[in-house]
Amino acid sequence: KQWYQRRVAITAGESKSVACARCSCQLSCKLYKKLCLPSSTSIACTDLAGCSVADALLVRSQINSICTECSNSTFLGLNSGATNTSWCTVCGHKMIISFEGIKTIVINPPQTSGKQRVKKKANKGYVEGQPLPDKGTCKHYKKSQRWFRFSCCGRLFPCDKCHDAQVPDCPLEQAHRMVCGLCAKEQPMRGQCKFCHSEISGTIRSIHWEGGKGCRDQMRMSNNDSRKHKNSKLKTQSQKEKRVGQHKKKEDAE
Repeated sequence: KQWYQRRVAITAGESKSVACARCSCQLSCKLYKKLCLPSSTSIACTDLAGCSVADALLVRSQINSICTECSNSTFLGLNSGATNTSWCTVCGHKMIISFEGIKTIVINPPQTSGKQRVKKKANKGYVEGQPLPDKGTCKHYKKSQRWFRFSCCGRLFPCDKCHDAQVPDCPLEQAHRMVCGLCAKEQPMRGQCKFCHSEISGTIRSIHWEGGKGCRDQMRMSNNDSRKHKNSKLKTQSQKEKRVGQHKKKEDAE
C-alpha cells in the first residue's frame, strides 16, 4: 500500500472533499471547534474519511477567550510555541494562553479488512550491545576486534580474506563502515569505537597500567612507557663511575 500526501487548508466548521492525485479516491475532512477549559490540552477535532493527518500547521488563528473573573470575551492570537499574555478590558484580570505545538491523536482508528502484513525485523547476525562472535576476530587477524561492511556487496566480514573466501565472485572494494566487536555498534571506520571507546584496530600497543589490565610484556609494551626498558640489559648504562668514581679510585690505590 502506497501513501500519497496532499496539503489542504481548512477552517473551523468547514468541510472539504478533494480527490487523490494518484488514485482519484475521495478524501474528506471536517474540522470542529472545542470548548477549552483551563486544564484542556486540545482545541479542535476532525472527522476524516479515506485519509489520515500526517502533519498540521496553525496559521493566523485566534481564540475567543473568556475571563474567569467577569466572563468578558476577548480574542487572543494563538501562535505555535509561544505564550500569549493579555488583560481583560473590563476587570483587568490577567489572562495567559500557552500553546506548545500541534499533536494529533487518533481516537477511532480506521478499521482495515483482511490480514495486516507484519514487517519482520532483519536478522543482522548480531545483537547491538553484546559482543560479536569471537569479539569480531578471525583466524587471519587475531587482534582486530571488528567487522567491516564492504561497499561491493554491503555484507559484513572480519577481513578481506574472509570476504574473498565466502564471496569469491564479488569484486573487492574498500570498506568505509565497521561494527565494533565489543559493543556491536555500526559506525564509520576508525581505530577506536566511538560508543564504548575501546581500541579495536589491534595496532596501538598497550601500556603498563590501564587500570591494572595493561601489558606486562616489555616486547609488546608501548615505546612511550617508562617501564619498557626498566631493568633491561639492553638499556644504556653510564660508564662515568668507572672513569672518575669509587671504582676508579680503588684501581689507582692498588
